[in-house]
Amino acid sequence: MIGNRIKLAREACGWSLRDLEAKIEGLVSAQAIGKYERNEMTPSSKVLLALATALGVEPEFLLSEKEIEPAVDFRKAPAEGARDERSVNAMVLDAAERYLELESIFPDTRITWSAPHFAEFKLTKVEDAEAAAERLRSICGSESRRSNP
Repeated sequence: MIGNRIKLAREACGWSLRDLEAKIEGLVSAQAIGKYERNEMTPSSKVLLALATALGVEPEFLLSEKEIEPAVDFRKAPAEGARDERSVNAMVLDAAERYLELESIFPDTRITWSAPHFAEFKLTKVEDAEAAAERLRSICGSESRRSNP
């Protein structure tokens, strides 16, 4: 439904209902946007276009009926807030939906993926994964983003 799409796009931006209200310059209230997200009301075409523009998505995205089950599992950093978690969930779901859409358009085109061959990251047991993750974080300069299981 359109409400789920509006909420998904808003959360991907990391915005509150009031943030989105401000982005569309008060065209409708945060309460109205909340009603759209709960599918209690349907936005007019003018509001739909304003929402799509503010959210950086095509109006067709908001009107799409395709949905996947929203279950995203990931390790959380201790400092991550609920808003950041919702934003990550929304971005992952959006990317998965886009991938599945492409897969449905080109059903006979399968890309085989193989893991990069880095001797430095060979894993033979579960414990090797944490050491590899630590090394990768140091290479990327993101040691401060270490998360706890």
